[in-house]
Amino acid sequence: MKELADYQRNLWRKPKLTYLFFELTDRCNLNCMHCGSKCLSTNATYLDLQIIIRTAHR
Repeated sequence: MKELADYQRNLWRKPKLTYLFFELTDRCNLNCMHCGSKCLSTNATYLDLQIIIRTAHR
């Protein structure tokens, strides 16, 4: 148990990023069964470009 606790603590300090999922919009014209995004064609929320730029340059 101690090894598991140490491993979990280390992941909080140095997470291992395996996948990165980046959505620019929540608007989609598809309704895929496997998609967990809940995207709908009626959604109209977009990620502001200035926020993307500001975050990328940190």
